Amino acid sequence: MSSEQTAPHSWRDILMWASYLLLCAAGIVLTLFLTATHFTGRLDEICAPDTGCGAVLDSDLAVIFGVPTATYGLLFYVVLFLAALFYPITVLKYRPLMLNLAAMITGLGMVFSILLTIYSYAVVEAFCHFCLASFALVTLLTVVIAYWKQVGPDQRQFEANMLARRVSRIAVRAFVVLVVIVGGASVYTMAQDQPPGRPQVTVEGEAYLAALTRPGAVLGDPDAPHEVIEFFDLECPACRNFALEVFPEIKERYIDTGVVRWILRPFPLEMLYPHSLPAHVAHELIPFDHYYEGKQQLMENADQWGSGSAEDPLPYLEEFLAEYGVPSDFITDERAEMLQRQRDEARELLGFDGTPAFIIDGEFVMGAPSLREWDALFGPAAE
Repeated sequence: MSSEQTAPHSWRDILMWASYLLLCAAGIVLTLFLTATHFTGRLDEICAPDTGCGAVLDSDLAVIFGVPTATYGLLFYVVLFLAALFYPITVLKYRPLMLNLAAMITGLGMVFSILLTIYSYAVVEAFCHFCLASFALVTLLTVVIAYWKQVGPDQRQFEANMLARRVSRIAVRAFVVLVVIVGGASVYTMAQDQPPGRPQVTVEGEAYLAALTRPGAVLGDPDAPHEVIEFFDLECPACRNFALEVFPEIKERYIDTGVVRWILRPFPLEMLYPHSLPAHVAHELIPFDHYYEGKQQLMENADQWGSGSAEDPLPYLEEFLAEYGVPSDFITDERAEMLQRQRDEARELLGFDGTPAFIIDGEFVMGAPSLREWDALFGPAAE
């Protein structure tokens, strides 16, 4: 074939290769950032409990088979990045095979990303902007490699273009150096005593007594070997996800079996959720032995009284109180102010200002641990 016949394609394959490489690099940066923040205990700072990212973080999507989901994404992008790096310097006859494998892995990543997105929407009822960014990157990778295969790559262009081959060799060496640096930093971080993403702060003395003496309810055996104090807001999405998706399993495995004594403590965040305070007042008015049941009921029906869906929470709260034989005029400013004072005292003594929050056997934890983390604390492996 003459040079005139190949000229129109002289840069097309180089452009496809460079685009694929850059998209993989962007994916590595994103997932490496999330993985690093997880292992350095700072993930809760960028995924606030009251955001979509916080709700996803508190769900089973955050950790799969004991490994942070972001780590799977990092492995995915690294494999594709390495394949793209070595592509120009690979023996000519093996390049079609490498391209097909990259297309297959990209397709699998696309399917996995779609399933995660559907799950976060249908089950968690929240979207994480980091997850959506990764979904967009995978989609673009799929489009690039599909187009590249459709138009038919001209493998010889990499033979003629020495710049691409030179860039590839330099990038491979730089990647090896980066892996050594990041790997060493990861080993150092994981060797620390700090558990992943969960800062340890011992709560004792006056602060611990304040946590114990706030209004609320106690579930489980008073003589259980473990004790958890949970601070919750009835309208907080992360609290709601934890209460409805994770807590029933904890209750069945550890509270009902006498392993854990669980103390519920209200922490209204009316500055974020205006309807939260009257809902908490109504909740505190119901009979003590229905406290947990009422909490679950209010969270399950948050769309009927919550700030984002109802103009006035009182019609639903009146019906809620009527079920327990409590007059609705018991929802007073005095009771609301009492809850606010108790919340402010806890905030000052414990030094936190968000939910969900926990004191687990005397250790303060901000944000809801996943079910796997609870299993590690109280399950057979912890004994």
